[in-house]
Amino acid sequence: MSEIAKVTNVVADGTWNSQYGLLYQWQVTLDNGKSGRVNTKDQKPWFGIDTEVEVKDFKQGTDQNGNPWTSMKLGKPEASGGQQNYSGGGSQKGSSNTSKSIVYQHAQKVALEFHIAEGFENQDPAQKIQEVANTAEILAERIIKSVGL
Repeated sequence: MSEIAKVTNVVADGTWNSQYGLLYQWQVTLDNGKSGRVNTKDQKPWFGIDTEVEVKDFKQGTDQNGNPWTSMKLGKPEASGGQQNYSGGGSQKGSSNTSKSIVYQHAQKVALEFHIAEGFENQDPAQKIQEVANTAEILAERIIKSVGL
């Protein structure tokens, strides 16, 4: 599961040729206590000190020589504290509609997975669809209400 944190330190750590081309390595420290290597395609990373980031992946291990390593994948957070981060263009209303659409799509997926796990194989297909739609609607409305979209 991803989490939101702020960058507290960034140090260049060289480059390497990967299957995706030349990557720049950075040792990044976050305010949640995590630190590790982050790769970027650009010579200047999109993040810097005090940048809010989403930690999408955090891995630790040891190499063949027994040396410890940590790596992180960072992304730009979608929202912070219930407020949208806008980079320009569009309006808050348009962004809110997009967010609601995403919530509804996710609610449909969760509702379908829920009903499959509950086992409704012997029901009429139309009844299955209606149950999933009803559950998705309830989930989406609760999420939208709780985050104030």
